Amino acid sequence: MILTIIVLLLILLVTLLPYITRGVRRTAFICRLRRICRLKKYKIRTANIFCLLFANLSRTYDLTVDTGRKLYAIKLWDEFYRNTNLIFNDSHCVLRRKKVSEVFGKDGKMSHSVYEKILGRLSLSPCENNGGRQEYHIFLFSGRDVSLYHHNGKAMDRISYGDKLYGMTVAKYKSFLLEMEK
Repeated sequence: MILTIIVLLLILLVTLLPYITRGVRRTAFICRLRRICRLKKYKIRTANIFCLLFANLSRTYDLTVDTGRKLYAIKLWDEFYRNTNLIFNDSHCVLRRKKVSEVFGKDGKMSHSVYEKILGRLSLSPCENNGGRQEYHIFLFSGRDVSLYHHNGKAMDRISYGDKLYGMTVAKYKSFLLEMEK
């Protein structure tokens, strides 16, 4: 009986590990951002706590930071799996492409295959703009081995940090924190 419970807990832990690590990373980022906002007297608002910590594909922006002159609407994205390619379509559909290495293929040589999974749709509701302030939409990624691509129906273009994606500027967590500290 005890062995069965331990095995079930281990299976549950392995299944929830990507969400747990995402929650830990986002909590560390939010704590650093709140500390900066408290020192500079910026107002920070968060969305639903479950979506904020665990969901990549929520329908609202995860954070809004009001500096008085600017309003930052922030969407967070954490990827658990390394060496993945995230593909964003024009229809707001998000795909994960992962390279899987096979030690020996049919011909006895090392080969790899590509695994694709549809993650869902990223369609965000517009952010409230109070008082006519300048509004910035930021799409933040954690600094892991993730390549970003935009598929426009015919070709795939690589997205680098600083480019626009769905009207949001793509950035890393660390670069955004450094910008907020200035």
